[in-house]
Amino acid sequence: MFRRNPITGVVYCELAEFRTIVREHCDDRDKYFLVDRIPETPEELGFEPDSPMPRADGYAAWMPWWRGEDRRHPSKRLSGSRQ
Repeated sequence: MFRRNPITGVVYCELAEFRTIVREHCDDRDKYFLVDRIPETPEELGFEPDSPMPRADGYAAWMPWWRGEDRRHPSKRLSGSRQ
């Protein structure tokens, strides 16, 4: 059984209530943004995105103190659809 580290990774993505809120109120840009820094995809977490790929105009995780370094999960960097 996989257990996420609550200090370094988000835990709320695995909560049934959170998945329901995401499915009912978020669009694909939001769904892919929520998983930008974790290995799972929206499909794996049960978010039911409309597209299997992130939108080109979607959001990417970024913080000013990262100074241009891409800290998204490596699997999310390979798609190249978001910068």
